[in-house]
Amino acid sequence: MLNEIGALQKQMENEKASDLYSVKVVSELDDAKESPHKVAEEENSLRSLVEALKVEIENVKKEHAELKEKEAETESIAGNLHVKLRKTKTELEACLAEESIARGASNEMIATLNQLSMEIESARRDAEEMNIKAEEMKKEAETTKSAVKEVEKKLKKLNQQKKGPLNRLELYPRELTLFAHQHLSLVSRSLYRRMNLSL
Repeated sequence: MLNEIGALQKQMENEKASDLYSVKVVSELDDAKESPHKVAEEENSLRSLVEALKVEIENVKKEHAELKEKEAETESIAGNLHVKLRKTKTELEACLAEESIARGASNEMIATLNQLSMEIESARRDAEEMNIKAEEMKKEAETTKSAVKEVEKKLKKLNQQKKGPLNRLELYPRELTLFAHQHLSLVSRSLYRRMNLSL
């Protein structure tokens, strides 16, 4: 931009010199032909041209000063932007570092949660198995309770039959012995299962 202004000023000066030289030559040629009134008009015209050129040169200088001022302002803005850019870059690097740390912590937490979830699922399955075994034990206990009641009924009936004839008394010990063996077998299986549960 400065080179263009300098070239413009040089061109204007050359044109001015050329115009002045042309006017001078024309004036010298016309001196012998034209009247003094015509010479005065040409002089006034030349003065007007010179004044116009001076005004234009002043305008060019003014524009040049404004351009210099804008250039300084632009450099100041560019410097501020550079400072802000460096600050933003530093903040971004800090954020990325924090994000990396947070991501590592997050991955560790996810792994811990997955482990806890697996342990909870395993505990839930164990609890379900325990509930099933508890139900089985409950049923076995009910069966054993019923068997005990039957034995008590048989014993009670046997005690009542002792007061009757001898041939009727001889029939019940065999039935009672068979029933007692069945009951002991049920109790043995129940105890065996309980031992397995405790292990």
